[in-house]
Amino acid sequence: MWITPVPEDQAEGAVKQVYEEHRQKFGFVTNVAKIFSLRPDLIKKYEDFCSGIIFGGAALGRRRAEMIAIYVSGLLRCTY
Repeated sequence: MWITPVPEDQAEGAVKQVYEEHRQKFGFVTNVAKIFSLRPDLIKKYEDFCSGIIFGGAALGRRRAEMIAIYVSGLLRCTY
């Protein structure tokens, strides 16, 4: 990872809360949560933005949004 996140065992305050929420929701701390550990004040805004695109009644809908994400990832040769 190019960004050095706050390690799980060193998380405190807002970062610890974000890590715990992701662990409860997904069963592990996601890389997205780790990246935002440097700016935990922004993760809620990011999650709201993503949810708005996928679930917010956008014309795309979840299936199309995910298909576009997969297609663009392929074009960019993203291995993630």
